[in-house]
Amino acid sequence: MENNVDKEDGRWDPSSGSYESGSDSGLERASGTEMDEQRKQNLAYQYLCHLEEAKVWMEACLKEDLPETTELEEYMRNGVHLAKLGNFFAPKVVPHRRIFDKELKHFTSKGLHFRHTDNINYFLRALEDVGLPKVFYPETTDIYDKKNMPKLIYCVHALSLFLFKLGVAPQIEDLYGKAEFTEEQISAMRKELEKYGLQLPAFSKIGGILESELPVDEAALHAAVIAINEAIDHQSSAGTLETLKNPNAHLVDIDDTNVDDYQNFLYNAKETKSKQALAKSPGSDKEIDIYDKYLTQAEIQGNISQVNDTIRKKKRDEALQRSLQEINSLLDGDDAEALCAALSDKSAQLRNVDRQNATWYLQMLKEKRKVKQVTSDDPNAQLIKEEVQETVNSANEAADANKQMLVTVEAINKSLDKDNHEETHQLLQKSEAMLPTVLNRSAFLYHSELKKEKAKKQNDLDHNEMVQTVTELTAAAAINAAIDKQNPDELMKHMQNPKAHLQTVDESLGGRYLDHFVSVKQEKGQVYTDIS
Repeated sequence: MENNVDKEDGRWDPSSGSYESGSDSGLERASGTEMDEQRKQNLAYQYLCHLEEAKVWMEACLKEDLPETTELEEYMRNGVHLAKLGNFFAPKVVPHRRIFDKELKHFTSKGLHFRHTDNINYFLRALEDVGLPKVFYPETTDIYDKKNMPKLIYCVHALSLFLFKLGVAPQIEDLYGKAEFTEEQISAMRKELEKYGLQLPAFSKIGGILESELPVDEAALHAAVIAINEAIDHQSSAGTLETLKNPNAHLVDIDDTNVDDYQNFLYNAKETKSKQALAKSPGSDKEIDIYDKYLTQAEIQGNISQVNDTIRKKKRDEALQRSLQEINSLLDGDDAEALCAALSDKSAQLRNVDRQNATWYLQMLKEKRKVKQVTSDDPNAQLIKEEVQETVNSANEAADANKQMLVTVEAINKSLDKDNHEETHQLLQKSEAMLPTVLNRSAFLYHSELKKEKAKKQNDLDHNEMVQTVTELTAAAAINAAIDKQNPDELMKHMQNPKAHLQTVDESLGGRYLDHFVSVKQEKGQVYTDIS
């Protein structure tokens, strides 16, 4: 598509929210300054339309949503979706795994990182690989430093037309006069263009530049396309393949192994097109143009791409099923390394597999499948891809939490060797410690009693030992709190807590227990812990 951006005979009307044709009388009444203002507003609107067109086209290619048009320039500086676009049309040059910050976590939380320039450079390499003329290329700094974003959008428009002619991507849509923006949005874009002193590229000349840079012998192309159509009619796969591979046909991504499918798809497409042409002009072949019945180069390329996509998807699905069978089979054994290798195989189509978490995967996938077999009342039920991916994610989280827990337990043991009970108390309360409830009071109690347990063991306490001791100490701390409040009902409740490990508690003696404990605490002058 060639966009005509030189439409300066109209104006943007904020009241209607659209572009309107100009009137001679209105222009005559407008002063030179007013006309210049209108021209600048119109240019800003034109550029916003080009941004919207690029956004919609990229979304169609990537099957992903992009930010609002007015935020697109700032967002494109990270190069993430440019690299994803490169992966779309040149996957060997831009492997998905090489894209930095593909989930945009760094960009969202901390902004740009110098490694975002890697994404931009991958995009530029993809342009070279596909053969887009270099006259359209932006510089890395045009994007990352936002020195010339219109040059990038110009490049995306040129790329869209180039890929469309190759049958690789859909046609970009012309939204001039259709896209709507507020007066504030247009004025903001105008100020942005003026701020950088940028002139808009000639979007309307993209098609002409492409043709001059990549001259095509139209006669040779026409002859090649006719030969393909005739070969299709002969229904000889080998003959059709030979014509498809004619360089003058300018077709790409021809896979010899798919030749029979090419023949069938192209034959059916040509039959359908011929029937539609005859239906429009019944009984009169003279009114029918040859390309009303014959497939065009773009239609041939489109069918080839469709066949390739269908077969690739079928092969991926078959490989996925084989991988899932292997994964489920490995769950019958205990080889965590073999399971991790199967999970990491690209055929499994799984993300975030970490070999360090192999034992976690084995344990949690076994549990997941066992639960499925019980709940479905099917002892042979197997895990599907989504269930495996969900469990891999959960196992990663569990493994990470376990690592943080071990680090915190180590820190608690080190703190117990010191006399800083507040530090110990804070560490015990950290969520990473994965310990039972630790009360905000009684820091000395927790520190001193855990220190005694460590001394008794003559070694560091492990997590299970800390859980048991903290559970008992929290029960004791709650009893001490009730004593301090001199609340017999609360005291009785906490004394009857099984975690307090108190025997033969008589509910009728709450008041007497309280008086006794208050007296003992006053005598000891410290937190009472030995209440048994």
